[in-house]
Amino acid sequence: MVGSAPSASVTVCIPTVGRPSLRQRTLPSILAARTAGTEAVVVGDVEHDEVTGVLPGAIVLADDDAGQASSEAPTAARRRNRALQAATGDLVVFLDDDDELTPGALVTLATAFDTATVGFASGAARAIAPDGSEIEVVAPQPLGPLYGDLHGVHLAGAFAVRRELLLAVGGYHEELRFGENADLVMRIGQELRRRDLRAVALDQVVVHHHRSGRAYRADVGAAAEHVLTCQADVLARHRHLRAQHHGIAGVSAFRHGDPADARRHLGRAVRDAPTSPAAWGRLLLSLAPPIARWRWARGRP
Repeated sequence: MVGSAPSASVTVCIPTVGRPSLRQRTLPSILAARTAGTEAVVVGDVEHDEVTGVLPGAIVLADDDAGQASSEAPTAARRRNRALQAATGDLVVFLDDDDELTPGALVTLATAFDTATVGFASGAARAIAPDGSEIEVVAPQPLGPLYGDLHGVHLAGAFAVRRELLLAVGGYHEELRFGENADLVMRIGQELRRRDLRAVALDQVVVHHHRSGRAYRADVGAAAEHVLTCQADVLARHRHLRAQHHGIAGVSAFRHGDPADARRHLGRAVRDAPTSPAAWGRLLLSLAPPIARWRWARGRP
């Protein structure tokens, strides 16, 4: 791996569904955050001139250019991978089309890659409610064994990764519609550990993360199922984490009309965490469907 100075080039990859926020805040924020060697790649449902009129020189790829084989709308993960394929920067930052970088954020992140031993850097993210008020600041923290004990933040816009490392882990799993950034950072953290590379955690807020307040979706359960499958070896050594993911998958299955699958997952959660009141509580709730529907319909796990 080739080392990079604080002036390392950065590619910002943005998947989009054509939200007005892309032009109103996301693209302008790159102008205020960029380094001398910054490029932007935008993939999705947007016109070329709409992007370059705000951010001259940006690379714009329509979904038709992304090799879609079906009529189903591409996932954000697929669009991010297409942007990654077009990227030329030493470092890559993924940014959602309703979020915004803080002024100087890319300089802050790039400066962390001061030696070849640094493969990942993350700053803090300020979570913003739909009404514009601040919810919280998500600071770098220990993410646990699923992430190779990485200390950081896995929200889009809050982290930068060496492009070579992203390509080595295969980029995003394109079928995921929820939790795709967490899944990516899990694999990056494990790869950092295998290569004996460092992650740098920064106190500075580098992104404003706009939370949409979306309802609990089947995609949450699919993400938990994905972790249970792809991280089986790690979860076998950390049964409390396996219990948590069975719990998430079980509640999701119940919410989406599959009580048998729900009880299967929730029973496994109890076997993995037999002293957990939460695991037992979910299993017992699943045996009382009217109460479970009332509680879980309110968004409570």
